[in-house]
Amino acid sequence: MPAIANAVYDAVGVRIDEVPITPSKVLRALNKKAAGRDARTGPGDFPEIEWPQAIFVLPPDEGGDGKASNKPRTQTGGEDAHHGQGDLIMMRLPPFRFYSPASISEAAKILAEEGPEARLLAGGTALLPGMKRGQQQPKTLVSLRRIESLRQFSNGSGLTLGAGTDADRHR
Repeated sequence: MPAIANAVYDAVGVRIDEVPITPSKVLRALNKKAAGRDARTGPGDFPEIEWPQAIFVLPPDEGGDGKASNKPRTQTGGEDAHHGQGDLIMMRLPPFRFYSPASISEAAKILAEEGPEARLLAGGTALLPGMKRGQQQPKTLVSLRRIESLRQFSNGSGLTLGAGTDADRHR
C-alpha cells in the first residue's frame, strides 16, 4: 500500500496514512488542504509495538538441522560474501539477458522471440528479490522504463495514473 499512498501524494499532494485508501479519505484530505490545514488523513498516533527478536533457521542444505537459532546466517569468503562488513551474505542476481525497448510493439516482439523464459520488468520490487532468492529464474528481462506511452498522468479532477508512472516523475 505504500506505493499507492505515495502515488496519491505525488498526484494531489495529500497523505493517506491508513488502509484501505478510499476516495472518501482522499477527498477528506483534499478538503483539509483547501482549508489550509494539514493535508493528512489517518490515525492521530501510532501504537508502540515491541517487536520480538528475529529467529533464524538454517536449512539442511546449508548445514543446519532445521531448528530455530538466534544466530544470523553467515558465509565466509566466496564471491557472495559482503567483504568489509563481517561475514554477511550478499545475494546476487543470476545471469540473464536484458532488453530496454522504446515502444510497446518492440517489447511485444522481444517477448515473442524470447518465449516463456522472458519476463517484463517494471519496478522490479517483486521480480528481482524473487530472482535473488532463486524463486524465479527468467532467462530474459524486458524493461518497460523507456516506453513513454505507458507513462500517463493527469489530474483534471478524475485522477489518472499509468502503468509506467513513477513516484519521482511528478513532484
